Amino acid sequence: MAWLYRYPDSANWYVGYRLNGKLVARSTKTADEEKAKKELAAMEALDAVRQAGGPLDALYHALKASIGQPTPTRSLKAELADWIAEAGKTTAPGTVQRYAGIAAGFTKFMNAGEDKPLLRDVNTDHVRAYLADVLQKKSVATANQERRCLRVFWRRAIANGRATADPVAAVKSFRDTSETKRRPFTLAEVKRLLTKADGFWRFAVMTGFYTGLRISDIAAMPIGAVDLKEGFIRLATMKTKTRVTLPIPDELVAVIRARIAELGKGVKATDPLWPEHAAMRSGQRSNEFHALLVKCGLAEARSHKATKDGRDAAREASTVSFHCLRHAFVSNLKAAGAGQAVARALAGHSSDEMSDHYTSLPLETLRDAVNKLPALTGEGK
Repeated sequence: MAWLYRYPDSANWYVGYRLNGKLVARSTKTADEEKAKKELAAMEALDAVRQAGGPLDALYHALKASIGQPTPTRSLKAELADWIAEAGKTTAPGTVQRYAGIAAGFTKFMNAGEDKPLLRDVNTDHVRAYLADVLQKKSVATANQERRCLRVFWRRAIANGRATADPVAAVKSFRDTSETKRRPFTLAEVKRLLTKADGFWRFAVMTGFYTGLRISDIAAMPIGAVDLKEGFIRLATMKTKTRVTLPIPDELVAVIRARIAELGKGVKATDPLWPEHAAMRSGQRSNEFHALLVKCGLAEARSHKATKDGRDAAREASTVSFHCLRHAFVSNLKAAGAGQAVARALAGHSSDEMSDHYTSLPLETLRDAVNKLPALTGEGK
């Protein structure tokens, strides 16, 4: 929205408007109020056409350049590549991988090349169409996640002065109307998993059940994170960077001790307990765990045959995933009488203020809570 005003010491009228939160003043070079109003109307009409992505968009940018405010001319593909490069230095590997997948998908959808389209030419209709395509091929959760990530991308572009508006802002998140909801594993189901799991997955299922750690933290866990003598795992979680100290029961200590012995001499504290899975892509780990669920009768096998919808067609959602062990951990803590503060301390919290509060709880309190969790195997007793 623009407006007319006149300085006390000037006869001419000025058009005032805000650009990226800053007040801009442009002289109409006339003292005639009626002529100045026409100038104001022209600028408002031009801005309305620009927001609609109309054919006068180029004229709008030329007008900005004429008043000393040239608009960025960077291509969408170049800005996406720059985003991924920066993310590689500032965010967790899993987040970078997610961003890279979204950047590739959006680049392909927009048929983006080295020069076209320009970042400034991407509008809300483009984003809305892309997210609708994601929703059709995948899931509500995936489409909403991509929407959030694209907002991160455009906010960064705006902050760096390479975009003036966020075309994602006007696109509302999608509502999940399906009946498929994730749920915690039952104790019987976890025990069933352990009857089929060995090696890494036996360790991973027990660690997820007794600590609530995410699979990314479990797979990358270094040897030095485990205190076998005292029975603790100490690490900074990859997603939230929260430092956690987690008591573990004797049966999990026994599994980890056996694994370290299996690795043999010469390993360092910084070496991962499971190098192969630490280096594995998250998608491959997910596929391995799904195969374990299928063996245990907790999920249906995925078909790898081509369909008329192609490989990108949405999959039938499962009610359980590895993350459900985290839900089971919290649910079992509460069922055993642990308070909200204890559950939050053990599960980790992304808020610095809340983390400082919860992690100040005595370790003995946390230990007592974990000791009340049901035994899975009876090992280490």
